[in-house]
Order: sequence, then structure tokens, then C-alpha cells
Amino acid sequence: MYRITMKNKAGFTLTEIMVSSLILLSTSVAFTAGMLGALRTHQMSSDYYLATCIARNRIQRARSIDFFTLPQMVENQRRVDEMGNGSTSGTFRRTTTVNDVTGNQVEVIVQVYFPAGRKVLSDEPIEVRTKITNGM
Repeated sequence: MYRITMKNKAGFTLTEIMVSSLILLSTSVAFTAGMLGALRTHQMSSDYYLATCIARNRIQRARSIDFFTLPQMVENQRRVDEMGNGSTSGTFRRTTTVNDVTGNQVEVIVQVYFPAGRKVLSDEPIEVRTKITNGM
């Protein structure tokens, strides 16, 4: 009779393979979740920065036009693209308000809502304001 010995057995048991596969799978899932979170955060911060630039550019435009034409800049929830240009497919919403402070001074307020997820706008807009005096 032949006697089978276990001394020369090479390889892994099914339990060892299952445990190592489970560790690899959980590590991969954690890494993927972390990467997706980082990508979402990066996209949101990029949109926040673009919204700030859109608002600042609108203020700069207000400073460059004639004082008496400032009321023509008023707009409410206008769709704009990343460059601040009016666009029906724009993902940002811009509101410009011009308030008369005195006869010679107005306050220009620009609010920009930016994408904060899947087809959802931010709860709080980026707001930039300035006062412009006639003759500046």
C-alpha cells in the first residue's frame, strides 16, 4: 500500500485564497470610493472657482461701462456658461442687481449659483458686490 504524505504538498487552501481575495476586494473598494470622492471634490471646487470668476468679471464689466447705463445690467437667474456668456445650455445662473445708494452712487451685486452635483445648483451663491460712483 502506498502511503500519501502531506510533506510535499504545495499551494494554498481554499480558505486562504478566499481570505486574501476578500482583503484585496475590500482594499479596492475603499480605494475606488476615495478616488471618486476626491474627483467630486475637485469638480465642485473648480465650479466654485469658475463662479467666482464669472461674478468678478461681471463687476469688472460694470466698472467699465457708462454710469447711467448700469441699470441695463440687471438680470435674474440668467443661464451662463463657464465664461459668463449667456447660453441656453449654461450650467451657472447669474443674477445682477443694481441698487441706487445716492444720486451719484450705485451698488452692484452679482450672485452666481454653480453646479453642486447632478443637475443641482448650490444652495448658497457666490456673491460679489461693489459700489460705483459717477465719474470714477
